[in-house]
Amino acid sequence: MTLHRVLLIVLIVACVSAVGWAEGEAFDGRNMREARFTNCDLQLARFTNCRLLGAQFLNISQSPKLTLKNSRLDDTIFEYVEFSDMRWDRVAVDGLDAYDLDAEDWEIEQSDLSSLTLERCSVRYLKLDHSDLRDLRSEWSSIPGGRWQSTDLSDGDFQGCDFSDSDFYRGSFEDSRFQSVDFSDARFENCDIRGLVINGVRIDELID
Repeated sequence: MTLHRVLLIVLIVACVSAVGWAEGEAFDGRNMREARFTNCDLQLARFTNCRLLGAQFLNISQSPKLTLKNSRLDDTIFEYVEFSDMRWDRVAVDGLDAYDLDAEDWEIEQSDLSSLTLERCSVRYLKLDHSDLRDLRSEWSSIPGGRWQSTDLSDGDFQGCDFSDSDFYRGSFEDSRFQSVDFSDARFENCDIRGLVINGVRIDELID
């Protein structure tokens, strides 16, 4: 075999290896119940058509850019976690507890998120589009600069939260309760406020 041909084969193998490395390892149809990921690098990880029931994200400070699509996260826990540049598309969540979560630039579209609890979390520049966040409980959390379009916040309970500089368009606050919440520079347009209570006052009765 000539030296030229050997070098060509080496070059092809190197290119194939580089492509495989760039795409990352794929897990298709795997049963990973009760798996433990410790000190792992999940940068740019993508989850499609997955069930993350009872998943726990604990003590994560490297802000992995995770993308979730057509997936379920039920009874999930985020504790002492930093997440940025998250993308959720058609994600279903029934039960998620977050404590001391630090997040920025999340985009959530056409998702159904229920029974969420946020305590002392910071979620900056959150964007929601045609999503439901019913029964959301949030205490002493900072969620400024959000863009909430066609988002259902019915039956929510918010205490000591910061929603300053946020836009709410065609959303629903039906039967939600806000206590000691900062709405400075927030904008509301075409929102359903039936049963909305702020600092013990029912707002729709004042308007009527």
